Amino acid sequence: MKQKISFARIVNFRPLFYGFLAFLFGIISAYRLFGGDAVYISLVTVSLILAISFCMFYRKWMVAILVVLCFFAGSGCYFLAEHCFVGKSYTEKQEVVARVSDDISENSYYYSVVLEDCFISEKADKGIRLSIRKSEGFEIQTGDIISFNSYVNKVHLWEMGDFNSFYVRDNTAYTCVANAEDITLIHGNAKVDEKIRQAIKDVLFENMSAENAGTAFAVLTGDKSVLNEDIEEVYRGTGIIHLLTVSGLHISFLIAMLGFVLKKCKVNKYIRLAITAVFLIFYCYICGFTPSVVRATIMGLVLMCAPMFGREYDKLTSLAVAGFLILFINPLYALDVGFLMSFSCVAAIFLLYNPISKTFKKFLPEYFAKSIAVSLSAQIGILPFLASFGQDLNFLSLIVNVLLVPIFGVLFILLFASTLLSFIPYVGIILKLSDWGFSGIYHVAEFFDGTIAKIRLSNFSPIISAMIFLLMFVLSNFLMVSKKFKALFASIILAGMSVFILVDTLVVPRPSSTASIVCAYDDGSMFLTNKKGEVLYVGNDFYGIHQEFLDENKLTKINYMLAIDVQSVSGKSIIDDLRKNKIQEIYAYKDFTEAKEELVVEKNTAYQAGDYNFEYIFVEESFVGVKIDFDNSSIFFATNKNLSYNAYRYITEEISLWNLDFVYLSTKSDLAPLFVNSGHSFGIYDYEGIGYSYYDDGNISFNFTNGKVRSLD
Repeated sequence: MKQKISFARIVNFRPLFYGFLAFLFGIISAYRLFGGDAVYISLVTVSLILAISFCMFYRKWMVAILVVLCFFAGSGCYFLAEHCFVGKSYTEKQEVVARVSDDISENSYYYSVVLEDCFISEKADKGIRLSIRKSEGFEIQTGDIISFNSYVNKVHLWEMGDFNSFYVRDNTAYTCVANAEDITLIHGNAKVDEKIRQAIKDVLFENMSAENAGTAFAVLTGDKSVLNEDIEEVYRGTGIIHLLTVSGLHISFLIAMLGFVLKKCKVNKYIRLAITAVFLIFYCYICGFTPSVVRATIMGLVLMCAPMFGREYDKLTSLAVAGFLILFINPLYALDVGFLMSFSCVAAIFLLYNPISKTFKKFLPEYFAKSIAVSLSAQIGILPFLASFGQDLNFLSLIVNVLLVPIFGVLFILLFASTLLSFIPYVGIILKLSDWGFSGIYHVAEFFDGTIAKIRLSNFSPIISAMIFLLMFVLSNFLMVSKKFKALFASIILAGMSVFILVDTLVVPRPSSTASIVCAYDDGSMFLTNKKGEVLYVGNDFYGIHQEFLDENKLTKINYMLAIDVQSVSGKSIIDDLRKNKIQEIYAYKDFTEAKEELVVEKNTAYQAGDYNFEYIFVEESFVGVKIDFDNSSIFFATNKNLSYNAYRYITEEISLWNLDFVYLSTKSDLAPLFVNSGHSFGIYDYEGIGYSYYDDGNISFNFTNGKVRSLD
């Protein structure tokens, strides 16, 4: 009788790591699992059955118990964390007094500010993300104390089936909108970390070009608020966006730099560890304790501690320790895409680096084999997340990373040292070296970004993503079976993935009359699809959520576009929409855009685009919305404008003549009472707050609220 193969000889077991995976999986799946999502219920059930059966077969009862307990502990932690995070429901305008953090961004019309130390109606409450409509002479600074009256909207952590992690990242449970002239402002003082970040920003912008200073600030602090959008897109398009996010790469460079300096100074290894730990914790403080920095710091310190205690450094265990610590602080980080990408990337490197580098060493020099192994492993690890964003996959990113990462390592150390020295008067000129270095990296990346070696990724289903991670484990050295069995297991997984992808590709949605609302921050848009399959977009600029909507609904192009906002539309954005989404025709009122490609229309005049009939409705000089007729249905897309008495009277009279099926109203529109009280039974969609959401009714009846008109009161 053959002896049963031992568990340890098949799987290189790491109890803490598997417990962390179960805990993470429990948090991620909790919302969808208890919400009745069939895909997640099936995935969780199959995963737990396989894990428990595997452990029971090898009589590893404690392992099975650990996995099950960690999974349900994760689910419980999710609901507890969500309950603690969610704010109160406020129905009336509230008096808000709060402090302005250094999370401030702006465009031509708005400030977007994160408020902390908030008091709502004189009671301490959670953070607020505030949008301020600008007025002449109004300026806001970090540390200012502001007060205003506004509607306080509770944020929705889940919208469109996706988790709004930016609220968790900013610790903002509410959103508000206010006019600058309605805000009372008292200038205050910044905190220590805010002063340090501002000082770093000032010294960079004083001694470097604006574009490279923004890049350098992102590299040093992880803050992309002043990062040039074109530079970010080039970095993203060539697969080196990780250089702009403070993570393991940056922390490893700092540890190496400190180690070199302290060794030269002949510092005792224990004191060296203490100094490094204090330095890294302070650096985490400057970077705002983001998950990627904390994870990298913990793993780096574990790496340094292991030899001192006579232990061998265990990569997966250190990753699990970092993960548990972060998730114990805030379990909702498990749903943050940045957190998941960071951990998935590192785990993929730990799992795949050895087998990939061993393969490439057979025909390449060791340095290139190792560089390719790191880059390829990382790309595989983040592939499901890139697909979820609808990002392009650049096949030349391996070459770019092999070329630029070593250069970036030298540049990062140079930048860090130069920034410190630049606080000495007249020494800031040395930052010019870093300025030239970032220019060189950008030009190389720009060259590779301009190639055609790209494909647009579509969102993977959870099952496909799970199969990718399972394939990573099968190919790693942690599954200790023969190459023949590895090849067999890998072939089965790849065959399963092919079947799922083929089925998903062949399921083409049947053209029907549909309307979908897409809201990005304070900007609402609408996608209409008629029975011929023609797509009409009513809106302005495109955000990532618009592309995600198109990808999820397998819409490959937009046939027509109606530009509807005077303030938002720019010539560049229109041209970008044409290029990216293959829009056949763009219509706009003459004052709405500076582009040359659009077809200019007159106000209060009927036009036709394909099977869509539309009219820009003006009352005197006030634009109130667009009326669209198609497939025997009528829609009114209203703008959020203050109306005059004549406008109210005109619209009130017109409502009785319009046979509307659906009305879109944005953010407490002045038109709301007119439509709500009109007596007609059309559907109403109103959008309050600042976030991401869309509602896809899938039916032209627009029966959004069970046949009842939705009130905005």
